[in-house]
Amino acid sequence: MSVTISNVPDPLPPAVTKLLIDKLYEKRKTAALDVEKIIKDNLSSGNHSEISKIVKYLSNNYVLSQNQNNKKGGLIGLAACAIALGKEAVKYRNDLVPSVLACFSDPDSRVRYYACESLYNIVKVLRGNVLIYFNEIFDGLCKLCCDMDLNVRNGAELLDRLLKDTVTENSSNEKFDIIVFMQLLRERIYVKNSFVRQFLVSWLKVLDSEPNINIILHISDLLDGLFQILDDSNSEIKKMCESLLGDFLKEISNPQMKSKYELMINIILIHCGNVNDDSIQMTAMMWLKELIHLLNEEAVFFMPGILNVVLPCFSYGDESLKKNIKELSKVINSKLWSLIEKLSQEKSEEKIALLKKIAVDKLIETLSRFTITPSDINTVTTTIESLRWLLHLVYKLPQFILSQIDNFFHILIAFLSDSSKEAIELDLKILAVISSSKLLIDTNNQNESLTANFPNYNKYFSLFMTELLDLFRKDQNLRYEKGSSIIKTLCILINPEDIFRMFAEILSTEKDSEFAISMVDILNSILLTSCECFDLRNSLKDFNTQESLSLFICLYKTWCHNPIAAIALCLLSQNYEHAFNLVNLLGDIEITLNLLITIDKLVQLIESSIFTYLRLHLLQVEENQYLVRALYGLLMILPQSDAFFALKHRLDCVPNYYNKISDSNQNKLMSTPERKKIDFKELLDHFLQVQERQKFFKKQNNLI
Repeated sequence: MSVTISNVPDPLPPAVTKLLIDKLYEKRKTAALDVEKIIKDNLSSGNHSEISKIVKYLSNNYVLSQNQNNKKGGLIGLAACAIALGKEAVKYRNDLVPSVLACFSDPDSRVRYYACESLYNIVKVLRGNVLIYFNEIFDGLCKLCCDMDLNVRNGAELLDRLLKDTVTENSSNEKFDIIVFMQLLRERIYVKNSFVRQFLVSWLKVLDSEPNINIILHISDLLDGLFQILDDSNSEIKKMCESLLGDFLKEISNPQMKSKYELMINIILIHCGNVNDDSIQMTAMMWLKELIHLLNEEAVFFMPGILNVVLPCFSYGDESLKKNIKELSKVINSKLWSLIEKLSQEKSEEKIALLKKIAVDKLIETLSRFTITPSDINTVTTTIESLRWLLHLVYKLPQFILSQIDNFFHILIAFLSDSSKEAIELDLKILAVISSSKLLIDTNNQNESLTANFPNYNKYFSLFMTELLDLFRKDQNLRYEKGSSIIKTLCILINPEDIFRMFAEILSTEKDSEFAISMVDILNSILLTSCECFDLRNSLKDFNTQESLSLFICLYKTWCHNPIAAIALCLLSQNYEHAFNLVNLLGDIEITLNLLITIDKLVQLIESSIFTYLRLHLLQVEENQYLVRALYGLLMILPQSDAFFALKHRLDCVPNYYNKISDSNQNKLMSTPERKKIDFKELLDHFLQVQERQKFFKKQNNLI
């Protein structure tokens, strides 16, 4: 602010001038009383030109002087003029206020203090008429409130209180420009000084309490800064800001605020992710909850950002604020869940248009982030909830979510090695829903084999099974510790016959014989023992449909990787003669420890309830002589172990075996039309080919 210093003669008497520039405050005060009397005398006589000369001279030649004592004298002199002028002071405010404001930035702390004192007296006289300088005064006070000098800060505080009272009294005064004031606030809201922060919050509190000043309409400009103030080290300032934000939160339902919600929610989401300060995160979550309520269906636009900050809170502990944040997050999450549920049920063009605006790619990216790495005890609830969301979205919005399937399908596969059983089960449910999605059946190109053998599935079913086997191949711990559990769960979610058929087709061309033997062993154990495969076992046992015949052949060709599994499959399907033929071929195969262990397991299964029918068939020797021979063949292979004696004891119970077998020159094995369709010689040749390939690969591996 530049003011030209005039060269006109001093209009004040020399004696007054001498006292006015004295070093002692008391003498300057005496001179000020004289100035006040002079102004009053001129005012009563109507000599306004003389008053103007005195005010201008004090302003230009004293207050704006380079001499510090002159400045101090000028400041107290201008205050005296204002007091003397009273209501008439408004005519001279352009000479009274600007020069005093210029002293707010003076290097001398005493000058700054006296400037506060002088302006206090001027404002006290001018009241509402000073508001044309409000922004300049506010700007000056914002600097003085953090002054290094305590006296200056105290003086600024007194002036600040008076200015607040003045604004309150004149809140409807058009001279108070809220737009310009908000610009000032925006420029200073990010200042980290605690005194400035306290100053700004106190002003916002005052302005918010005034009905004529609708400051809430500008809250989006200040929201981010206010949340940063919550991080202040001064607890009193934090409480002030929390209280102010609480007041604003109650006011944002103002209809005029609707256009601001989008900007506000984006700001709030930033602070909802503040994991370093629970109180800030809690306050931000409260705002987020209210904004979602106000946005209602339009809140789904912000789902990626909302879930990104809400889901991690599910893993919070039960500490005081953490627990509250977690509960609030669950409320927000539930609201979004319900919105998706509601919108998915409505088929109007308006609702579909709403859903199309969701950034599905960002949403999938957000949810995938919580499943891309293995969960631990601290994050498992977040992981589970993100998977629940994926499953919910695949069910409710398949046309949108499955369009992004290639962006998250492989993540779901990789996640199957996670440590959480519940999370894996959810993951499998998602993969099962995707594999059987009619939408993908209609839109994805499929090969002829898939279409013919698996008409109820899309290409992701075969991809799922293939990649699951690859996962088992790469991770032996997963294969042996969780492989059985994963496959059993899948048998609940997907038709077990389709699962076994698909696994068999993939493994039929497997070159890694050790892996093939291992997987067939696992699959065979599940087939023979799990309750999930009860119907599948019955189908193979009865063997009275074209489907059961087709399944048997499909499984058999793969089960040949594991000779004992192939024998078990034949026993299950009551193809006893072929089982006997396979047992005979075991003499040409290397009898390893693993093979003996597998026979041991088979003997245990024969003694279980699953093979009750088989044990009863032993009573009908004439019709089932190949069953008896097959079991005796296994007995001859076994060393004299517990399994050997268990099987021997069972066979000893067969009535008159030797007499009946000798009287039976022909095979009276029970047959069905389906069995007659099987070329068992071809199957036997296939078994031998598989065993030969295994010998070859084993030799190759030994050479390596």
